[in-house]
Amino acid sequence: MKKERNSMERKEDSPLSLGELLVFYCKERRKFFYLLLLVMATIYSLGILYQIQEIRQLSYGMILSAFFCLLWGCMDFYKYIKEYKDLYECRLWIGDTLKKPSHQGLKARMYGEILEILWKGQRELIFQKRWEEKEREDYYTLWGHQIKTPIAAIYLLLQREEIRNRMELREQVFLVEQYVDMVLQYLRLHSISSDLLFKKYDIYEIVKKAVKKQKVFFIQKNLTLKLQEFSYVMVTDEKWLLWVLEQVILNAVKYTERGRIEICMEDGILKISDTGIGIRTEDLPRIFERGFTGYNGREHKKSTGIGLYLCGKILDRLMIPYKVESTLSKGTTFFMDCSKEKKEESLQKCKK
Repeated sequence: MKKERNSMERKEDSPLSLGELLVFYCKERRKFFYLLLLVMATIYSLGILYQIQEIRQLSYGMILSAFFCLLWGCMDFYKYIKEYKDLYECRLWIGDTLKKPSHQGLKARMYGEILEILWKGQRELIFQKRWEEKEREDYYTLWGHQIKTPIAAIYLLLQREEIRNRMELREQVFLVEQYVDMVLQYLRLHSISSDLLFKKYDIYEIVKKAVKKQKVFFIQKNLTLKLQEFSYVMVTDEKWLLWVLEQVILNAVKYTERGRIEICMEDGILKISDTGIGIRTEDLPRIFERGFTGYNGREHKKSTGIGLYLCGKILDRLMIPYKVESTLSKGTTFFMDCSKEKKEESLQKCKK
């Protein structure tokens, strides 16, 4: 069966023989041939019916007409073969480049234009697919290297006879959970629209949940948290916004060795500030790019270049404007504009 299938595939890829082309040509032109035979039969029948004396001359005329029709058919068949060869060559070259048919007839030119449109669409889909596969492969490679660190640390802690510092073990387990959660969010990002559930939520309650999840790191690094109590209700998706807040707070804690993390709401703008190492001015415009780690990531080996990328994409889908301001060696502030006016502006832009 496999040999028959392979031979059939080779046969489909090879050009048609002259006999096969003649069969296809006759099938496509059969109406013309039927009409020609009908006309000749009608003329001959009329000649016999009306007893035309010069029936022999009429026969000669019909034979001569048939000869010219045959000559025209040969020329048309040659033109048919040429068009087939042009289209066959186009089929062979449709991979990386497009070779248009050399025949300049109106029908062939229109077929060429349609072929060019389809070819361009095909190339765009191929390039987009390759880019998505490359992006996914790069991320999984990076994720695999990042998750090895906390797993190795857990193994070392478990090999001790007595685990004195259980907080350190909890920290490493939490990091594993964060990395696994990050890859799941990355996979869901392309279908986030179908997963969104917009309701009215109090932002303060979501912030408290995010802070509570990061308490291990606050205790471990002995950092102070200044959470200003506020009440601000907005329409959003709790699950995705909570994940963004967790990532932003985790980043603030990760790059702050001493001092405090401050969270407050002013005029509908949620601010998350730290007294950490800050971000270089030249790195600020690129921190939301996929895979960008910047100077801090290279220096401290803590950044994956994925967390803020996902945060930016999710906030765009939630229609929440955001920005980051930072001063090197003094700290960083993450701004999220939760005001109704800004959300309406974002909604209008999406509609446009």
